[in-house]
Amino acid sequence: MSGETDVILPIAEDSEGLLVIDGIVAGVIVQLDGADPGMIGFSSIVDVSLLRSGPPEIQLAIHSPDGLIEIVGPPAN
Repeated sequence: MSGETDVILPIAEDSEGLLVIDGIVAGVIVQLDGADPGMIGFSSIVDVSLLRSGPPEIQLAIHSPDGLIEIVGPPAN
């Protein structure tokens, strides 16, 4: 999967972006590690076995170095 997302606030170093499809983490976006605000392009390998029939609900989460995982919304594109 590839696309872009609009980063509103700086993201801490050593953070990971997580692609959440229908409530399950299906991919990792390493490009968000330490990202500054702005549009960030990404690509991620996604576990296609998690895709079901019908349109999936795709969310973006940030996994911080302190272990906190926060859903921040859908990728922009």
